[in-house]
Amino acid sequence: MRSVFAQHGVTVEARRDHLVDGTGRRFSLWNLASVCAMLDEQQWPDTITHHVGVLLSPAPSLSDLDDEQLAAALVLRLLPRDGLAPDAHPGAEQIAPGLVVVPAVQTEHEILTPSERDLALRGDLALLRARAQRNLEALAGSAEVHHQEVVVDRPEHAVHVMVGESPFVASLSLALETVLGRFGHADSGYGVLVATPYRHQLGYRVVDGPDSIGAVGHLADLAAHGFSAAPGPLSPHVHWVHEGQWHPVAPDALPEPLVRAIAP
Repeated sequence: MRSVFAQHGVTVEARRDHLVDGTGRRFSLWNLASVCAMLDEQQWPDTITHHVGVLLSPAPSLSDLDDEQLAAALVLRLLPRDGLAPDAHPGAEQIAPGLVVVPAVQTEHEILTPSERDLALRGDLALLRARAQRNLEALAGSAEVHHQEVVVDRPEHAVHVMVGESPFVASLSLALETVLGRFGHADSGYGVLVATPYRHQLGYRVVDGPDSIGAVGHLADLAAHGFSAAPGPLSPHVHWVHEGQWHPVAPDALPEPLVRAIAP
């Protein structure tokens, strides 16, 4: 990082988890570390060069995009409620306690989360949100992710985990049908158990019978660890997504409809 900053004429001092330049600006290393952890070491130089270029680029704004560019850049995003300014998104959909869904704008170097007022100046909010949903569906079918079936104790308790460089990986839980189809799965009518620990990770298990209960604990461990240890935390909880509704779930506190669904 120091070497690449120097190529841009910026001298930085390395601290434990961040860099500081001569003016006192801090550059966190959390996001870069989380990305590099998913890559082979030979990929790090190009990744770091790109990351520093983004850090030093002028911040974009909605005014930099014409209507067509804006429509193409809109993506629905899952975010923690406490991470948003209270008056910026009064109409944000809360899909679960502490979790909301808002339209974001993915530019070349940065993700913007414009306020409802700023978005409304560019068009009808309902139409813009619908376009953001369609773009998310497309991303769910094309985003570069590492997908793995994880077996902790018994194969019948397996869960599936997706990790990727895109900050929208967890948000793909808002396009579950597409995600499941991509990996050869389908909702059998009893819903899906979902964990969204942080923005780069999504865990899930299709509810398909009594053995599904064993997956709740594994997803809970995944959610708790990722939420506490990774940058961009979203939720430490597991949710049962059924008929478009999100229900908080724990091994010792299952919603009654879920109990009926997994009963032998």
